[in-house]
Amino acid sequence: MKRRQAVAALLIGLCAACQVPSHPRPASTSLVRPSTLPGGWHYTYVGAELGGELWDLAATGPDSAWAVGAKGGKAFLLEYDGRTWRPADLPEGLGEVERKEDLRLAAAGRDDLWLFRPDPRRTRVFRRDGTGWHELPAYPWQAIDVRVFAPGDVWLLAGDRRAGHWDGTRWRTRTLPAHASALGAAAPDDMWAVGHRDTGTGPYSQPAAMHWNGRAWRLTPTPAYRFPDPRPPEEETFLYDVVVPSGKEAWAVGVHTFNHGEGGQDPADPPPVVLRWNGSAWNRHLVPIRATCCLLLAPDGTGGVLLGTTFAGISNTWRLTADGAVAELPKMRMPRGQIGDLTAMTHVPGTHTVLAVGTLRARGAPRITVAEFDADEE
Repeated sequence: MKRRQAVAALLIGLCAACQVPSHPRPASTSLVRPSTLPGGWHYTYVGAELGGELWDLAATGPDSAWAVGAKGGKAFLLEYDGRTWRPADLPEGLGEVERKEDLRLAAAGRDDLWLFRPDPRRTRVFRRDGTGWHELPAYPWQAIDVRVFAPGDVWLLAGDRRAGHWDGTRWRTRTLPAHASALGAAAPDDMWAVGHRDTGTGPYSQPAAMHWNGRAWRLTPTPAYRFPDPRPPEEETFLYDVVVPSGKEAWAVGVHTFNHGEGGQDPADPPPVVLRWNGSAWNRHLVPIRATCCLLLAPDGTGGVLLGTTFAGISNTWRLTADGAVAELPKMRMPRGQIGDLTAMTHVPGTHTVLAVGTLRARGAPRITVAEFDADEE
């Protein structure tokens, strides 16, 4: 029998105590049996209660993962210990949270979990070690993405070409050579930031990819995008997510778009921008996908990546490989008409597993959920 390299199946439910960052643990929870999906996808956790959303997740190994979300403006945290998911404590004083941008989660180890609470004036930073949660000095701008390597090596993006670095003592800000919206890294001295660069003429913007080699951020060439003449108004291209499976490979996704409805014949929306770094250059990776917004990326642990999106309430995922292959995976559906929305995906280090969080919706009533993709079972 083939040996699975995957996180064990997780069967948990969301209880009332999970709705707020409170300390009591429930005596029991209602369970919903997960559904096994063809193509390597499994629902491994379906919340028993209606309402609530999961927004972000982090994993450091097969027996350490976390997911954060909210219900009714109250944040909650779930923790996986290798056997079950359980509600976990959050730091005090987070305030009301309404959107996934209000909380960001990262981890560098089982006893090194970080929570970021951005607001328009600053980003509050919390770290949970083996003794509990501790608040660190806030970063003086609003974070839009984060990466944690160690207690003294934390990066975040804050817009306006700012990259903040925590060295264990204080925050320092570096100016990036272009605008960035996402971070991805293989190591502390091998990191990518992607976004856009202003052109001044022609299309308003083009993709931008910046590499950190441990000493400086440097802009690298990326393919240019342009609609054929007659060009539509306010044309722009930008990248909004990046993952780095290894030091010699990175993937980025974005959109090539324009200001619709400004008169004349609008061109058809092009497929999403997908770029792959092969160790020496960024190249286009054509995909037969019409979704143009809000795609998710995650390495699959075997050299490929998963690309996910929610379109019309149905979660779609594709598997991309370095040789150009694109395979659509079966849609993530539950029995009795329930359909899933994805909000985040992450690779579980040391495995061929990807975890995804989101919601299942049946007749408008959402239930929070976790799904697992095992590349060995496809």
